[in-house]
Amino acid sequence: MKGSSHLDHGGNVAAAARLYRVPAGSLIDFSANIVPWGPPAGVRKAIAGSFEAIRRYPDPGYGRLRRALGRSLRVPVECLAVGNGGADLIHQLVHRVRPRTVVVVDPTFSEYGAAARGIGVEVVSVMLDAGRGFRLDAKALLSAVDEGSLVFLCNPNNPTGGLLPGSETAALFRAIRSRGAFLTVDESFIDFLPDPRPESVAREAGAHSGLAVIGSLTKFYALPGLRLGYLVAAADFVRAFEDGRAPWTVNSFAEQAGLAALADREYPARVRRLVPTERQYLAEGMERLGWLRPWPSVANFILARITGSPDPRRWPVLTSSELTRALAGRGILVRDCRSFTGLGSDHIRVAVRDRADNKRLLAALGGLSNGS
Repeated sequence: MKGSSHLDHGGNVAAAARLYRVPAGSLIDFSANIVPWGPPAGVRKAIAGSFEAIRRYPDPGYGRLRRALGRSLRVPVECLAVGNGGADLIHQLVHRVRPRTVVVVDPTFSEYGAAARGIGVEVVSVMLDAGRGFRLDAKALLSAVDEGSLVFLCNPNNPTGGLLPGSETAALFRAIRSRGAFLTVDESFIDFLPDPRPESVAREAGAHSGLAVIGSLTKFYALPGLRLGYLVAAADFVRAFEDGRAPWTVNSFAEQAGLAALADREYPARVRRLVPTERQYLAEGMERLGWLRPWPSVANFILARITGSPDPRRWPVLTSSELTRALAGRGILVRDCRSFTGLGSDHIRVAVRDRADNKRLLAALGGLSNGS
């Protein structure tokens, strides 16, 4: 929790249970943006079948995994690196680039700024325009970019759920590169789109210098405990990136889980069918409450603004911390968004879960108006 009174990342159920003084086993976790139906069926079998691999070092080159990712992303294998989750790769990338400044588009994932501050690099924040649905102002972003800058763009963005079309991302990259800067696009949630290919710039990252894409298998394939992410960049950058980091960044079980997940052809279609249905169900349910405004999202989570109070006598001005605490007492853990730059104390984020859990969340929210 980094010394704060709220949680700086989702998914920390044990810490939340201590903070809100409730049993950890009683909480349904809406704070972490993970597919609720579990990983592909072949993952459990792959891990169990690879148990003897625990006695050997993993392949330091991760050839099979990188080839599978290359086929999935349609990029050459020499343009791929894998790592211990997206956050690991973010920190490693900042160490490798050693930028003069790191430019982030807020509100967004906190690890971009944390990685920069960890090596003493200045963080420049450019705010999304909430009045225009958290749209990116490209001119404002470019005005903050200097030679030697490293720009981070989360697309789709966490926590707002908005998407910058692939054509606009590619145009932004060209403008950033012309200024002598480097762009990294975090596509950790892009797999939730009906068709990620037109919006991804992974192929451009493999073909051009000055651009990298970071992705994650942990969210879409429900593998957060294993930690598995990838980086796509030009081949010469990937070689230098690998030369400067420790070997064996992915354990054998994560490698086998990744291979099994990528081999499952039915799982992505199922997730892409169910998530939009449940996202719409949640958004419409929150809208009907009258005091929560859900922002449009293309991902597996919804950012919602607190616009009123379910019980003005108890909460004349309801804050995100009060709402989060009240829901925790009802067995629901949501993400208090105070730690996101620019959101303040009037936003929460909820993951899209299955229908039974989503009904429980909406019931708990509705119960706040009558004290039930």
